[in-house]
Amino acid sequence: MLLALSLPRLAGPLAGALADTLDAKKIMILADAGQAVTFLLAAVLPFGLATHLPLVAVATALNTIFLPAGRSSIPRMVRPEDLPRAFAAMAVCFNVGYAAGPLVGGVLVALVDPRVALGLNASTFAVSILLVTGLDLPPAEHGDRSGTGYWTTLRTRLTQVVRDPGVLAVGFVTGLLLRRGRTTLHRKGSEKMRTVG
Repeated sequence: MLLALSLPRLAGPLAGALADTLDAKKIMILADAGQAVTFLLAAVLPFGLATHLPLVAVATALNTIFLPAGRSSIPRMVRPEDLPRAFAAMAVCFNVGYAAGPLVGGVLVALVDPRVALGLNASTFAVSILLVTGLDLPPAEHGDRSGTGYWTTLRTRLTQVVRDPGVLAVGFVTGLLLRRGRTTLHRKGSEKMRTVG
């Protein structure tokens, strides 16, 4: 589950380059539609790691695609002097969502069937699609129109990542944590197999 929630986020540079070269509004709508379908499948399929771990990974990947498209839309909706406040408001909303989401989800699972909670979660993406559809976003200069295609934009972003020591440090620590978690799971699994045997 840890890998399914974290590994798809490593594709952030790919998603960022996508938002730089394609229409951000369409990306957000398609990502939301994909997440709605993913959580509906999670609600109707029998619960099990074999079915739900891939769904978690797909939902995380779609969220990773949505975020840079959403961020790139902010400068097109507000005046330059209002950008700091707009990005601050967006950060507050995301942090409140990350903090309140698990709490609300836990309460729903405790009070109703988990499938109902997953279905309600899927419906939130339908609401998001309606809100994004109603956005009046002026056209942006995409990479493919200005002579810079997707692969050139991606190469530029990856170069920036490699040259940023802070990003590299975060990636290194994340890799260590994932490796430690995998080793711990493998050890516990081996101990359980020896106990069963």
